[in-house]
Amino acid sequence: MMGDPLSPPDVFSIIARNPVFDFIVADAEEDPPFGKEAFISHLTEDMQGYVKLSKDCDKPFLMVFLTNGPPY
Repeated sequence: MMGDPLSPPDVFSIIARNPVFDFIVADAEEDPPFGKEAFISHLTEDMQGYVKLSKDCDKPFLMVFLTNGPPY
């Protein structure tokens, strides 16, 4: 949720450090509860965090994108 102190990339970073998990899968799409600009900003920040995580993590990292994006 926007404004939460832990972003989705932060959560996946914690998961990636745990030896129990062999790989990481993140869903890049979400239902936009706010306006278009807020959604784009939020998704951009998450994607930048995911790119950093994929570079820093030694585990396979998969991003899932839906074929039908938000209704904008």
